[in-house]
Amino acid sequence: MAKGLNMANYPLRAVLMVFRLLNIGVVRVKRDENGNYAIFSVCPPTKLRYPKGWYYAKGTIRNKHNTSSGAYSEVILLTITGETWERYANFVVDE
Repeated sequence: MAKGLNMANYPLRAVLMVFRLLNIGVVRVKRDENGNYAIFSVCPPTKLRYPKGWYYAKGTIRNKHNTSSGAYSEVILLTITGETWERYANFVVDE
């Protein structure tokens, strides 16, 4: 059985590319003028697919506690209208 590629230590840009591919048609990734990323989704976090080593918690997708270095990344996950998903449900999605 294939275990999948753990992406917890991969650069954020690569992870976001895979995240978009895993969720074709339901997520959009934007980058602001300061270089910060935001993800906009038409589906709640429980319905999305995450790269191995990444999960949803506290309004972000993150790799906290899954990296070999201890350094982690996170990106805010918003509704398609720019609201936080936490407003609709308080939940955590594990890998």
